[in-house]
Amino acid sequence: MKKISTIRFPDSITCSNLADLALILYLASPLSQTFFSMILGPGAASQTISILLYFIPALIIAVNQPSKYFIADFWILLIVLLAFFGITLMLHPDYKFYYTRVDYGIWDHIFKPNRGLYAYLFLRLVNDPDRILKDFKISGWFMFAYFGHRIIQARQRGYWNGVVGDDEHAKLTYSVAFGYEVLVFATVFLYSALKYKSKADWIGAGLSTLMILVGGSRGPIIFIGLTGIIYILVELKDSKYKWRLLAAIAALLILMKLFFVRIITFCSAIMGRFGMSSRFFDKLLADDITNDSGRDKIWGAAISMIKEKPLGYGAYGARHRIFYYIAAGYPHNIVLEILIEFGVVFGGLLLLIMLFGAYKMIFGEHKAVYGTLFIPLFCASCALLVSLTFWGYRPFWMCLALGTICIRNKNKPKKLKGNDILKKGRLSA
Repeated sequence: MKKISTIRFPDSITCSNLADLALILYLASPLSQTFFSMILGPGAASQTISILLYFIPALIIAVNQPSKYFIADFWILLIVLLAFFGITLMLHPDYKFYYTRVDYGIWDHIFKPNRGLYAYLFLRLVNDPDRILKDFKISGWFMFAYFGHRIIQARQRGYWNGVVGDDEHAKLTYSVAFGYEVLVFATVFLYSALKYKSKADWIGAGLSTLMILVGGSRGPIIFIGLTGIIYILVELKDSKYKWRLLAAIAALLILMKLFFVRIITFCSAIMGRFGMSSRFFDKLLADDITNDSGRDKIWGAAISMIKEKPLGYGAYGARHRIFYYIAAGYPHNIVLEILIEFGVVFGGLLLLIMLFGAYKMIFGEHKAVYGTLFIPLFCASCALLVSLTFWGYRPFWMCLALGTICIRNKNKPKKLKGNDILKKGRLSA
């Protein structure tokens, strides 16, 4: 019986290189899809080629080294999710409409190979937080071209496409989806810049934040701020100069309070000179930053559903009621969405496990090895408290993947000193 030969790579190419390439191409897939759309026209062909670009390297290394690159936990996760949706559909055949909807159905929103669920797979293929961070930054620089293209297109049209209530084709001055697409790169660059003081990281953080201010909603700016706050808390926990840091932070907050309106007015005026505006600045100056944009009705309906059926409604169980408040059909809050779909008992347990795991990754013994990547991904995932759905959101699945990597690697983090961590972590692309 002949032995199946593995693929031999040139000496300069390794399976690790291909795993990194697959992750970079996955993260930058919106750019490659846009590129092929310009050549082939928009449609299935350009999307398929974009997907093949990152799945082919993944398939090659899985065949070449199946013991290392066949990610069994991803395939188990995928089977469990398919079973969850299948059983729910059998119990609730009326959900079929919400499962098969274009854009918001389970294929377009969850299981299509370019969706957020597959972020879990590609992070697990790389399986190393330092390399994942480096790959993230490389893809981030490519994605800035895509984000810039989106902004130029919106300015030429004179509006962004969006969803307002039951209007799936609303013309808006900003894009919620665009802001949250950029957010994960903004938080990764910012936290790395704060940690390692790299000029390239500061430029990446500044560019991504500016793009969100120009084309995004106010929400992402809050979570960029959260990234800075968690960085300060982590540093304070380990610092010998806690009182000095606290005094400096207090002085900065007082100055911002005294000159807040002037700073925002100045920033808004600068953007205006370049023909740009920011919804975040406009809301601040109008003293309307806390307006919930109708979320009180959506959240009220979601809470009523939980009270009516605390055992849960199954996969996508919120859609059949929330659809009548907003076309997207999800509650715009991960806590409510999980409690509706998984029930109060099991859903509550899942939330507690995720919260405890996040705390351990941010403040526990694993933070030296995993924190620089996990913290920005966690901050981006906090967007799920006010918008989006966890089913399709990449940072959520990335956090789960990083937690799995931490557990499976059984890494007892080394107690590195500052200079050692700095040398280990300088990963600017």
